[in-house]
Amino acid sequence: MMDEKFEHRAAIKFCYKLKKTFAKTKKMIDSAYGEDVVSHTTVYTWFSWFKKDRESLEDDERSGRPSTTVTNENEARVRALLKQDCHMSLRMLADELNMSKDSVALILKEKMNRRKVCSRFVPHFLTPEQKETRTKCCQDFIETCDTTPDFLTSIVTGEETWCFQYHSSTKRQSSG
Repeated sequence: MMDEKFEHRAAIKFCYKLKKTFAKTKKMIDSAYGEDVVSHTTVYTWFSWFKKDRESLEDDERSGRPSTTVTNENEARVRALLKQDCHMSLRMLADELNMSKDSVALILKEKMNRRKVCSRFVPHFLTPEQKETRTKCCQDFIETCDTTPDFLTSIVTGEETWCFQYHSSTKRQSSG
C-alpha cells in the first residue's frame, strides 16, 4: 500500500515537473492507474504541495500518541484466544483483551492475515502446518492409489460447494 502511494505521488510530481496542468495530470494518472485508484482530492492536494516547492513524497509527521495496542505481545494474546475458540467475535475478543475493536481487527487483518468467514476467523493463506498436513494427505492418497487398483472407482464426488462449520450458538455472530 505504501509503495503504491509513493508511486502515485511520484507520478503527480513528474507531471508537475513537466508543467502539466492539474486536469491533465489527473487524466494521465487515471489512464495509467485506473479512475478510482487516486482520488481527485489526492491529486489536487499533492499537485498543490508540489507547486509550493515541496520535494518529499513521504507523509508528514503526525502529532499524537503512537499506537501501543498493536504489538507482538497482543498479537500472541489474540492468537491464543482464537486457538481456544475460533468463533469469538471482534467484540468478544476486544472485551476479553481489554482492547478496542479496531485494534483487534487490525491485528487480525494486518498481522495475522485473517478474515471473518461465517463467524469464524480463517487465514487468507495456509500456515506451514496446514501445508504439511495437505502434503501428507496427498502422499497417503497416492500410496493408496498405487496399492489398491480399484480405489479410484470407489470415490464418490459431488458438486464443489464449501460447507462451513455451523453452530446454532453462533448464528447471530455470522449475520454481522
